[in-house]
Amino acid sequence: MDRVPDRSHRKTLQLCAQAARAIELALAELSADDDALDGVHVVSVDPVPGDPRLLVTVGLSTISKETAPARVHASLVRHTPRLRAEVAEAISRKKVPDFFLRIAAPGAPAVNP
Repeated sequence: MDRVPDRSHRKTLQLCAQAARAIELALAELSADDDALDGVHVVSVDPVPGDPRLLVTVGLSTISKETAPARVHASLVRHTPRLRAEVAEAISRKKVPDFFLRIAAPGAPAVNP
């Protein structure tokens, strides 16, 4: 029985969980200075099949002028280096994965870069 795929899958899920926690904490800190990120939370972090990047899906607690999906996306893109730095501190890997950001808000389509 080949146990390598199970271990690899477990490690990938562990990486996703670590990244989700790190990004959630970073978003909480960033929201203090950036109104666009107020109420933004991590919904999921998933591996992208066949790609070393992660798909980070965030949700919005409310939708307003300040938290319009396009404005939130622009703010997330602007803060991506900080988010990656927080992930780098949280994970136990030599290489920090890049990630895609997707916004899923009630009543609004997901925004993909």
